[in-house]
Amino acid sequence: MQILKKKYEYERQELQTIIEQLREDIVDLDKTKQLYIDVCQEKNSIEDNLRAKFEYEIKLKLEDLRRTFERDYSDKIAQFKTQDQQALKVKYDQDLEQQAKEMERVKINHEKTINELNIELDRLRANDDAKSRLSYVEKEFEQLKHDYSDLHSKQKELLNNCKGLEDENQNLLQTIEQLDQEKLQLKESYDKMETKLTNELRELQQTDQKPNLDDLQTRIRNYENAVSQYEEYRLKLETNLQKITQQRDTNKMDLRLTKEMLANKENEFNQLKIRFDETEQALHRYKERLANNDTISNDLKKQMEQYEQQILELNQARIKDLKDKEAEYREKLLSIQTEKNQFEQRLQEANRALSLADSHLKQEIVKIKNSLEQEYNRRYERDQKQHQQELNQLQQQLTNEHEKHKMITPVMQANTSAQDIEEVKKMYRTEIDRLYRENIELNQNQAKLIDSHQKQMQIMKKDLDDGYNNVISEFQHEQTRLQTRCEQLKQQLQDAEEINEQLKKTHLDDMTKMKEKYTVERDHKNRQENLQNRLDHLVKLLEQSNETLAQERALHTKQENEYQETISSLQKKIADMIKQHTKAMDEIKRELHQERLSTQERLTTRVISVPEYVQTDLSFNDIKSDYMATVEKLRGNNPILKKNSAIVQWE
Repeated sequence: MQILKKKYEYERQELQTIIEQLREDIVDLDKTKQLYIDVCQEKNSIEDNLRAKFEYEIKLKLEDLRRTFERDYSDKIAQFKTQDQQALKVKYDQDLEQQAKEMERVKINHEKTINELNIELDRLRANDDAKSRLSYVEKEFEQLKHDYSDLHSKQKELLNNCKGLEDENQNLLQTIEQLDQEKLQLKESYDKMETKLTNELRELQQTDQKPNLDDLQTRIRNYENAVSQYEEYRLKLETNLQKITQQRDTNKMDLRLTKEMLANKENEFNQLKIRFDETEQALHRYKERLANNDTISNDLKKQMEQYEQQILELNQARIKDLKDKEAEYREKLLSIQTEKNQFEQRLQEANRALSLADSHLKQEIVKIKNSLEQEYNRRYERDQKQHQQELNQLQQQLTNEHEKHKMITPVMQANTSAQDIEEVKKMYRTEIDRLYRENIELNQNQAKLIDSHQKQMQIMKKDLDDGYNNVISEFQHEQTRLQTRCEQLKQQLQDAEEINEQLKKTHLDDMTKMKEKYTVERDHKNRQENLQNRLDHLVKLLEQSNETLAQERALHTKQENEYQETISSLQKKIADMIKQHTKAMDEIKRELHQERLSTQERLTTRVISVPEYVQTDLSFNDIKSDYMATVEKLRGNNPILKKNSAIVQWE
């Protein structure tokens, strides 16, 4: 029984070690699965980053192209707006309209291509997401397949183990029942034998047969020892049976859990099948879309190449036009500079002539002023002299008339002297009033003449000033117009030079951008190649790890099969041992029955019994040695076989 217990404990330890190894293998598989998932995620993130960079570069390039086209368009509009000649204006307006239409058409085409590229990029993103999901679902599907097969194999193993344990349990229960029956029979036989032996002892005491008593006592002691051994064996079997029942309960729980897990895995497996079918359909659609997208992308690449060629041709034509315009503008500038020099010389001559005319006009004005003043003084003196003469003549006439009147009529004058004096006074007063009025009129006429002369002088001066100012303003206006024209031509030349420099810079920038683009594409390709090499390396490592795992699993399955074979062989040997034990018990019973009969015969014949020897299970140690040899084989050690035979002597 101790050997069976040790054997059972050793088998349990071996099973525990195998279970721990299986758990460690599962943990390693989970780690490798997580590592593969992390690698896939890193790959997807790198692809997303590269795709985002590519999209961003495409958008930047398209934006740069749009800006360059808009800048060229605005520059052309500004350039053509500054043209003064009508013929060139009409020609340039026509060219501008054509170019505007072409630019609008190109802009619309670019916007369409940008929208198509954005749509294609969105489709590519969706397709990449679907592809990643499909790959992830495929991996999960394969992992679930593997887990399902492992669980199915484990379920079969557990079912087989449970069946074996149930069979062992039933066999042990049968053996325990048999042992109980044997115990009862032994007790009954022991009681009977005890009664018989007591009777025999009494008889022997009566007959004083001491040797027979000693033999009987030794036999009783041997029977008691056998009964105690059978009791211990029964207790050990009961404890083993309890342990086996506990193990059976745990195995049943494990079976229930595995059945539930298998049901869940089957549901997940069915769902994954459905999802796998859907993803296969999506993948088929994705492949069709990829084919369409490849054709569209090739067309777009061809269009982009055509656009680049057109842009280069336009740049070359623009550079030629700008060079021609630069030469024309230089010729115009030279002609304008010569015209400017001529106009400056004319202006200087005109300024000199104006200064001379101004001096002559001033001299003429002074002369006219002096002559007018002299004439006015002469007229005034002449008028004054005439007036004085007239006054003198009147006075003489009056004095003459008065003297005549005095001489003719002295008496009448004496009589009428007072009246005449009064009349003369009145006449003088009237004459003085008339002369006063005439003087006032003369003064008024003189003032009018002076005012009219001053007005004429002011009008003449104003006319001279207006003519002088008009000539000066005309010359100044012409000078300002020529200066503005010169500045405009200079500005046009500067604009043309700036446009030429900008075109050179843009050409250089385009060249640098193209170089940067090629360098970026080369770096991108190198990065992709490095990433692809890294991924290939990781895939190789994963394949190697999968191969090693497969090898370890194969070894593990081989070890499990060998272990199952050893367990089955041990179970067979245990069954054989139980059979041999039953046979030995039957032989013991038979021998006891024979002894009982022989004792009865001896009691009748009073013959002293001879001690007997009973041989126990001789193959038990052989089985133990075989079991230890298989265990050492499993451990990798060289087995050491020992054959021993056990004989129990009954005295």
